Amino acid sequence: MKGLSLLALLAIALAGLAGAASLLFRREAARGPTSLDRARVAYADRDFAGAEALLAGIDSLPADLLRAKIRRDTGRLSEARDLFAKVLEAEPKNAEAVQGLAQVYTSLRQDEFAIPLWRKLCDLRPDAGSWRELALAQVRTKDALGAMTSIQKSLELD
Repeated sequence: MKGLSLLALLAIALAGLAGAASLLFRREAARGPTSLDRARVAYADRDFAGAEALLAGIDSLPADLLRAKIRRDTGRLSEARDLFAKVLEAEPKNAEAVQGLAQVYTSLRQDEFAIPLWRKLCDLRPDAGSWRELALAQVRTKDALGAMTSIQKSLELD
């Protein structure tokens, strides 16, 4: 390899990495969907029992996040709260978990816990819906000024 420029060596190395990544991707694709993938599809189809069955034995944060969503959607709010909190402990900036936990507290009418989570979600993912949810929680806690500010931000993003 004497005489090759540094740029040429870098290109060869990158080509090797791309080839290895391509091989790994092909191997993974050949395996087909995982149980977690199938559970996500079942959840999307609102087959909560089927999704939970597919998640049995899977110990991972993505599986816990899906379990939390299922429990929230089936009214098992205290279980959902605990699972969302577990995900957030490991991944504090997980927007799905922040939103899920805020929704649980909103459903439990515990806006004093929901408001900081809606604020955090607005920081992580500033969209009109998050600002609207924050405004509604602020209205319920009689924070008129905060609600007006939040709804204004929501309208700016719509």
